[in-house]
Order: sequence, then C-alpha cells, then structure tokens
Amino acid sequence: MAERFFVTSAYSDTGNFKSVNQDCIITRTGKLGQSVYGLFAVADGMGGLSYGEVASQIASKVLNSWWDVNLYNLLNNSGKSLLNDLEKSICALFYDINDCVRDYSKREGVRIGTTLSLIFIYNSDFFINHVGDSRIYRINKSVTQLTTDHTWVADQVLSGYLTKEEARLHPNRNILTQCVGVYEKPEIYSLRGVLEAGDLFFICSDGFYDKLNEYDFLFAAMNFVKSVNKSNDSFAKDLIEDVKMIGEKDNISLIIVFPKVEGLKDFLLKKLRKII
Repeated sequence: MAERFFVTSAYSDTGNFKSVNQDCIITRTGKLGQSVYGLFAVADGMGGLSYGEVASQIASKVLNSWWDVNLYNLLNNSGKSLLNDLEKSICALFYDINDCVRDYSKREGVRIGTTLSLIFIYNSDFFINHVGDSRIYRINKSVTQLTTDHTWVADQVLSGYLTKEEARLHPNRNILTQCVGVYEKPEIYSLRGVLEAGDLFFICSDGFYDKLNEYDFLFAAMNFVKSVNKSNDSFAKDLIEDVKMIGEKDNISLIIVFPKVEGLKDFLLKKLRKII
C-alpha cells in the first residue's frame, strides 16, 4: 500500500567525467496501520576530499539502520508526541552520521565529508534536515527551494556582495561552509511542514540542479505527473541523461517524490499548465 501512496523515481549516475560516484541515494517507504511514511535522502561525498564515496555510504548505512532497527519502535510507542519524537530522532541521526564519519577519518587517517539532504514524510506532515549544497525542491504553484545552501557564495548573496546569477556562475560556488563529518557539531538546517494538495518534491545533488532553471523543473514535474499511472521507473534516469547531454561534469543524483492522493494528479497538472 505504501508503495502506491508514494510515487517515486530515483537514480544516481557517475556522470560524464568522474570515475567514481561519490553520491548515495536512499528511498524507503512503509505503512503501519492507516499511516504511511517515507524517507528520501541524497548524500554527496566531498569531491575535493579523500574517499568521498565512503562518507556518503556511511550516511546511507546509518539511515537504513535507523529505518530497520529504530523506526518501528518509535512509531509504536510515541503516542501523541509522535511527530515531535520523529523530528528529534531524525535530527539526532545527522549527529550520529557526523560522529561515524569523523571516527572513520580518525581511524584511517583521511579527511572525508558529505552533504546530506533528507525529507521524511509521515501522512500529511514532513520533516526536512539538511547540511551542505544538495537541495530539496517543492514544486506546486511554483518551484521553491526548501533547503538553504551551506556555501560561500550563498553567504555572499545573503550579505549583498553577490547576486544569485553571479553566485550561480562563480568559480567558488562549490566551496562548502558546512558538511557532515568535518566539524565536531555541524549546523543542521531543519524545516517542518504540512503537505499541500499537488505537492511534488525533487531531492538532488548539485550535479543535477547546477545547469537547470525554474522552467526546467516545472516541465520535468508536469511530465512526471503525466506518467504517474504508467511505468515511471526510468524517469529520473532519463532526466539525468538530459543533464549529462548539456555538459554537467559532476556526479548526478535525483529522487522525485509525489505523495499520491486521489485527485491530486489532475489538480497539479492544471496548476502547472497555468504557470507554464
């Protein structure tokens, strides 16, 4: 049943030029009683550091272990405090991952790190936790970036020293100010929200969004929703192939999540057509 509630498509690609894929993607869905829930995350290992793929794989391992070992008990035993307990537990996961990555770095004598952007959906509520420059977009009436980039250029934009367009093209745009595994206690961006009719989410690494604009996301969303009742398993892969064709050099990862509720498909298509 849960697989029918969340319509997803996910893919991760090494890209055109790199020999190792330092990205990891995590997609898990479940159902307990009348409740449905899903965890969707992208981790992008630090390309400029040693063994970036190890850091993102550690993130994936810890998240999957939490899902397999801890989540069921949390859902069964929290009662009225469930949403608050979920929020605290998911946030604590980031510190657990950070400690695991730092322990590996000390043990092996290497410096590794990863971005991590995660959305957990429980019925009509969602929780976002994020560190780095991977992103989560919400597409509905418009394209909204739900995460804040932890980058030098993003700080410059906030301070008024760069415009968004200058930041997008700046040679230092990939310099991170926060990542998982480098600092003793990273600054975690958190957001809690409620699903709206027609919501669709893109969770992606910078290799995916770097060369795309708002209309690219809108067209992709509309075409994805059109495919909801068809086989859309390869949709994310096809989008990534398009990004590779326009010259992206990095690893590329994408997860598309559409919380499928009766009537939302036609509702979202009508809104997207008005915008485009």
